[in-house]
Amino acid sequence: MDDLKVLEHFGITKEYLCKRFYELFKEDIKEDYDYQGMIESAISEKISKIKKEIKDIIGKDIKEYVHSLVRGEIQPVDQWGEPVGNKTTIKQQIIDVANNYLSEYVTPDGKTSAYSSKQTRLQYVVKQVLESSFSKEFNEVVSNYMREVKANLPKQLSKEIAENILHCLKH
Repeated sequence: MDDLKVLEHFGITKEYLCKRFYELFKEDIKEDYDYQGMIESAISEKISKIKKEIKDIIGKDIKEYVHSLVRGEIQPVDQWGEPVGNKTTIKQQIIDVANNYLSEYVTPDGKTSAYSSKQTRLQYVVKQVLESSFSKEFNEVVSNYMREVKANLPKQLSKEIAENILHCLKH
């Protein structure tokens, strides 16, 4: 694949090579068949196959490299490259940064603040999610309950009035 790039740099394209090869081949055979199309097709097929193989190899290598970066130990260093602290992993550093972010104190509207803040960002986010979720559910339950009360209130009042009247009449 690098050879094609080098040739393209000098103005020699795949199409040019195919045409030139076809012309030379045609001169040798002196027949007028569609060798150019057959050759271009064969070359394109080979290039596609090679591209897929290279892509698979590179993909595997990249996956392994990223895996080793995330899971492999690293030594934190200061601005001068001197080792600082214990060895760690990028995965653990991500976890630590996330924990620090969620542990920061925030104001009631979710902005970072070290002054008079009584809740962490995690508490704020959980509270927001729960309030939103429970608010919808609560409003729905209350609405359904009010419909039932309104529908059954006259019946219940009539029953209680009748029971009170009967009780008064008996005594």
